[in-house]
Amino acid sequence: GLSESQFKSIIVLPDLNLQKLRIWWNETNDLEAKSRAQSVRKELEQGAAFAQLARVYSQDEESKYIGGDLGFVSREEMPPWISDQVFNLQLNEISEVVTSTEGFVILKMVALDENQDPPLRQARWILFKGSEIENFLEQQKQNYRVLVFRDL
Repeated sequence: GLSESQFKSIIVLPDLNLQKLRIWWNETNDLEAKSRAQSVRKELEQGAAFAQLARVYSQDEESKYIGGDLGFVSREEMPPWISDQVFNLQLNEISEVVTSTEGFVILKMVALDENQDPPLRQARWILFKGSEIENFLEQQKQNYRVLVFRDL
């Protein structure tokens, strides 16, 4: 029963703002995970196999055992902060360390299918999880008391 503008303002915008907050939180508060990601990125520059390093270092339990493979995806199937990176990579190119809502990622585009509509890319990633902002927010809730008044 929501209009499109209500849906956007009540559901989409708060979720987008939370995702942006998670990215900011990881970028400013989790320098250890970022440092680990940069170290692995250097190993990749020196010729290490992406799939092997994904198996060793990635904290994504769903993809690490298959070399970080995310499968073929369209731009719309991925969050914008990841899809923009994947769809700007050349075949077999490796991204810089990217800050995401989950932490830090290194991406590799391993195949493309331009014959599909929309075009598809097969990507791999290595995820270094950041700290959980939810824990911080829960701690903050204990420090503040929020009251909401409604007209009846």
